[in-house]
Amino acid sequence: MGNATIIAYDDYSLLIKTVTDADNKTTSVENDYRLLQARKMKDPNNNYTSVTFNAIGLVTEMCLMGKDLGNNAFQGDVPGNPTVAYLYELHNWTAHHLPNHARVFMREKHKAENPTQWADVNLNTPGQNSGWIESITYTGGLGNELMTKMQAEEGLALELDNNEPQRNLFRQCPLGSKQPGDTQQQGQSGMAV
Repeated sequence: MGNATIIAYDDYSLLIKTVTDADNKTTSVENDYRLLQARKMKDPNNNYTSVTFNAIGLVTEMCLMGKDLGNNAFQGDVPGNPTVAYLYELHNWTAHHLPNHARVFMREKHKAENPTQWADVNLNTPGQNSGWIESITYTGGLGNELMTKMQAEEGLALELDNNEPQRNLFRQCPLGSKQPGDTQQQGQSGMAV
């Protein structure tokens, strides 16, 4: 028999408050009782991670906050200037007959080291925000992922040779579908519809 993992619940015996593993390392959680989800977590190394939710409970920001420096200051990113930001187009099909999707913006560097802060990101110029990597995930009517498009560096990629699909031959081709006037390459994954 090994050491036990100890899970402690909140005063309502509803949500987990702390988890102490077999090596006696503790992870603690602050919960959002409106959504019944964790909103802030402190890991065994005293690093904090937090999430911000929208009105329907979807995550809009995720922050790798790092260590608490006191006076509500942290080493890393904070709400309002997140590590990862999520924007949802949940009514895109009914409004525009285009697929519903989520846009994800991931920071390349933490805090002020990033050339563009979240408040300065231009949402109308995909792929043109310095210091942020953007991806778009398209979903079907049941919320399942159909395809993800993401920024990619220029170069060669493998593409299925349509002349001989039964043999699954691949050939090298320029990455993405760059058109005249495009300034950013894209890669994509997903299923053919």
